[in-house]
Amino acid sequence: MNQGAAFQMFDGHLNLDPTERQRAERLHVEMTAFLVGEGLIVGGFLQGSFARKTMRAPLHDVDKVVLLPVSKEAAIRAQLRGPDVVMDSLELAIDRRYRGTTFERKKHVLQCTLPGYDFPLDIAPAFEGPDDGMGNVFIANREAMDPADAWERSNTRALMRVVSARNALTLGRFIHWVRMGKEMAAHQIGAEFPGMQTESLCFAANTKPADDATACQRLLEDGARLLADEYPDPTGEQVISRRLAPDLKARALEAFRQSADQAREARALAAAGDDDNACVIWHSIFGDAFPAPAGQTVQDAFAKSYVGAASITSAGLVSPTQAARQPSRGSRAWAP
Repeated sequence: MNQGAAFQMFDGHLNLDPTERQRAERLHVEMTAFLVGEGLIVGGFLQGSFARKTMRAPLHDVDKVVLLPVSKEAAIRAQLRGPDVVMDSLELAIDRRYRGTTFERKKHVLQCTLPGYDFPLDIAPAFEGPDDGMGNVFIANREAMDPADAWERSNTRALMRVVSARNALTLGRFIHWVRMGKEMAAHQIGAEFPGMQTESLCFAANTKPADDATACQRLLEDGARLLADEYPDPTGEQVISRRLAPDLKARALEAFRQSADQAREARALAAAGDDDNACVIWHSIFGDAFPAPAGQTVQDAFAKSYVGAASITSAGLVSPTQAARQPSRGSRAWAP
């Protein structure tokens, strides 16, 4: 199995279903038009990994910001301090239009699960920020202790801009590498490792065009280095590493270190012509989404071990090259 072809297959497994993506985008447009018609908002836009195209399959939620028709200052003067007041109005309207919708209020969003859709629509009420060219908005914060902090500044538009620019700089591959990194994190660390952490690490690691294997190695190596210290989000405005609980950060550090070691070995094997064993190791890094060749037979292992340059990979398989971690001790005929 060719390493490059295997990465292409892996990439395909991580892409959102095009039909499902289009359906989600249509729902966003339809919902925006409806709420504008109700006089509750003046516009809206998608945000989050779905908007940045860094979400890996399957589609699990769609985030959108809805812009309220007054300024934040006017709303506060009118005693509309709490986001729940706004969410009350949104719920009533959405339930009237989409009967059977269930709602859950979270810190920043009103999560709407509409009948007939397999994913929730997370609606973040927000006020447009000052006309300063930054495009910031003030989104709901239901957990604020002080009512004055119930609407907090968000640079979500800036985040989308810098990710789009980095994607262009890497000839359209950055968003794909983020998905690959998220798959590794899910497989090696677990679902509790936030996707924005992986996206931030990939942003720091990959600044220029590369093949997928090289980009993934950079992400894992730089990720291990950065997890041992601190790092910002892609906009550079927040030290996002400080959001990680110490135990989760320690687990992530170990996973990135081990995976970086394996990535170096996999690329060395592929460079030496042993793509099959390289793909086996990539499969162990990413899990079942990454295709793996058929298992090595005993006969094949013995045949390769007779080659003078053979070595043993970290997966315990024989490589006919010296690129694996452990040298293979060749067999010799029995003699008295």
